[in-house]
Order: sequence, then structure tokens, then C-alpha cells
Amino acid sequence: MPHPLNPREYGDFTPLKFIVGYVGYSLKANPPSWSIFVELIGSILIPLMLLSGTRIRNVLLTFAACFVLSLIPIDFKHYWHFYMISFFAGLTVLLWGKWLTAKVENLPLGIFWLIVLALSASFYLVRPVTGEGYGDVWIVYWETLSIAPVIAIIFYLPQRFSLLNAGVFKFLGDVSYSLYLTHSILLVVLLNAVTSLMGNTGTAAIVYCAITIVCCLIVAQISYRLVEVEGSRLGERLRRRPKVIQEETA
Repeated sequence: MPHPLNPREYGDFTPLKFIVGYVGYSLKANPPSWSIFVELIGSILIPLMLLSGTRIRNVLLTFAACFVLSLIPIDFKHYWHFYMISFFAGLTVLLWGKWLTAKVENLPLGIFWLIVLALSASFYLVRPVTGEGYGDVWIVYWETLSIAPVIAIIFYLPQRFSLLNAGVFKFLGDVSYSLYLTHSILLVVLLNAVTSLMGNTGTAAIVYCAITIVCCLIVAQISYRLVEVEGSRLGERLRRRPKVIQEETA
């Protein structure tokens, strides 16, 4: 394609690279899926993190272990070791989140929302503002410190965020994972289609922005219904099957 999906350094496309891309091991043919690999490693290590329990000493030792792990000068796949401290920080919300929420809940409403918006902006803007990106451990620390309090406040104070119950946000929440898995490929395919028909013009840019939003949401909805929902139902059937077989045998 005139506008290829991946840089040349990603190597040649193969069906195997495409398949392992969906466990995050390869960036073919969907670069954002790298984080799936990190999530799989995190899921493996979460049971170990839970062993720290609720004792402050053990929690601090686990934080220290995650910090040391992140500083190991080895080029781990997708820098997965950077992000384990984020997983553990998310788990510890259950220990300090209620205390933090009680503090901010009593603040004037304007100050409360200013804090929430400032933390959220700090999370989203740190990469474009600093110019640092993938592979910078200090950015990961900053993002973790910014977003963990927001998650805690939403978790323990859901009534302040009732707007998120609106249908549009429920829809976006449902399709978000499918959107994450499909949008990169669609953006490139549509870019090539639009530029081949309309060239690199301002009108083409407007048309591209409009159709990508519509097409990506439609495909994400289809993927959600046919893959995620049906996959969950299949998983439930498989999970219940041993119990059913055991009862029939008895």
C-alpha cells in the first residue's frame, strides 16, 4: 500500500506474526496489541502481588520489588517489567482508596472536579508534552501516580460519576476493547482508500476523519457482539461442562 501499516523495521508480514499479534507478542498486523502481552504477564504475577496482603510492611516491600524490577537494565519484551508497578498500584486501591475518597468528598464541588480533571489531564498529556513515549519508565511512574487516585475516587464515589451511566458511555465501554483491536488496521486501509480516490487534500482529510469514526465504531460493535459476547458465552458453557458431566456420572 502507498501508506503501509507498519514501518519496515517490523519485518516482513507472515500469517504467524499476525496470529501471535493477538497475544501481543508481535506487532504484526496491529501495533497497539503490544499491551496484551504486558497484560498477560501482569495476570500471571497478580497472584504473587496478592500475597502481600494488607500488612503495610509487605505492601511496601512489594512496591519496592516492582520498582527494582522496572529498573533491571534488560530489554524485556515490550518493557513489560515497567508496568508491573502499575498493576500493583491498581490492586492497592482497595487499601487506600476509601481513605482518599473520604478526604476529597468533603471538598467544595468545584475543587473536587478540578482535582479529578487535573489528575486525568496529567495522565493523558504527559507523553505529548514531554515528547517521551514508549520505553520510558519514568513516564510509567507518572501515569500510575496520576491515574490511580482517579480510579480510587470513581470506585468509591460512583454517585459523582452517574453521567457515565448514559447510553453513549455504556456503548463506548462495551466496544472499547474491540475498538482497540481493530481500529489500527481500519485506519490504514481507509487512509489508502481515501487518498487513492481523493488525493492528499483538505477535503480528503475531512472525509477521512468522518468515515474512520463511523467505520471503526461499526466494526467494533460487530466484533463485540460476534467475538466478545459469544466468546464469553462459550467460556461459560465450557466452565460449567465438567460440573454437568460430574452430576450425570453421579
